Amino acid sequence: LLQRFPQEEDESIDFAKLFTSVLIACCHDPDTREKVFTPDDDAMLLSKNGAVAQSLFEACQKAAGFNAPQAVEAGKGGS
Repeated sequence: LLQRFPQEEDESIDFAKLFTSVLIACCHDPDTREKVFTPDDDAMLLSKNGAVAQSLFEACQKAAGFNAPQAVEAGKGGS
């Protein structure tokens, strides 16, 4: 997923865009399996209650098998 986000000259990543992209990709209606959000929902997602959005984001990470501490350590491989 990070490969979809080209780094800026200072090698930073737009984490707001990453955050909303994860929610858009992960959240589906359980009955219809249709996506709940579209790319047009970026601003709306960022305007919602932070605790609720963070809870959804963490559920998406867990469902995808993403482990933040392991990812940080993996990213240190060349340093």
